[in-house]
Amino acid sequence: TAPTPVRLAVLPIASVGGPDDAYLASGLTSEISGALAKVPGVRIVIVEPAAGVRTDQAPDELGRRLGVGYLLKGGLQKVQDSMGVDAQLVRAEDGTVQWAGSLSQDVKGLGRLRDQLVAATLAALKLPSVAARTDAVPGEAHRLFMLANFLTQRTSRDGFDQALKLYDQALALAPDYAAAWEGKARVYQFMASLGWIPAAEGFARAREMAARALAAIAAGLYQPLGLKIVKDQVFVLGRGTAVGLELQIEQHGQVSGFEFQAFRRTAR
Repeated sequence: TAPTPVRLAVLPIASVGGPDDAYLASGLTSEISGALAKVPGVRIVIVEPAAGVRTDQAPDELGRRLGVGYLLKGGLQKVQDSMGVDAQLVRAEDGTVQWAGSLSQDVKGLGRLRDQLVAATLAALKLPSVAARTDAVPGEAHRLFMLANFLTQRTSRDGFDQALKLYDQALALAPDYAAAWEGKARVYQFMASLGWIPAAEGFARAREMAARALAAIAAGLYQPLGLKIVKDQVFVLGRGTAVGLELQIEQHGQVSGFEFQAFRRTAR
């Protein structure tokens, strides 16, 4: 009999330093969730801000609401070119802190900060450690990518236009950055679906960007969680940005650990 998986909710990391740093906190939350979801024996519940879940309620109440045994929470603060995270892993049943720590990196070292938080969480849960992900992506490209992702959450024409420019800036630094190509595909698909650009043009561009992403995935560079082209639509699973989409999922990586609490969508 397989052991019962650990069920863990990754709560949105708060931006302690102010709204200008919110994209870093959002990006770190997504990347921690993605990394932990790939660990055998771990089930991750992503709590999106759009879900309206109060994360300040008592740990036992929040744990019951989310159906998890553990809560990972924290706050991020950026000071000039450095950023720090204060994080806690809490057992939901009784509120016991299993691990607490403060970690810091330079602003372009978010990947290293992610790996440190994942390692600390797995150690506290007494689970085997995983190899740190080696993203062959410049730190500045990674930062631009996260800012672009954050802007797409606004679901506004201006936000999408800005996001496309930021993805392009990231790709200028890392031409084979699969996740940035995937981000562009997602933006064009949304814009075409919302009627902000002609449908034929938007879906054609989305297919083109998706093809570039899949080519980069084949090269093994920074895999998105999943991507599938169906008819004239591009369906993307990743980073909790799939608001209002009926997702059709094709696994291009380990996505079975994700449960999208905000949108009541489960990938198994």
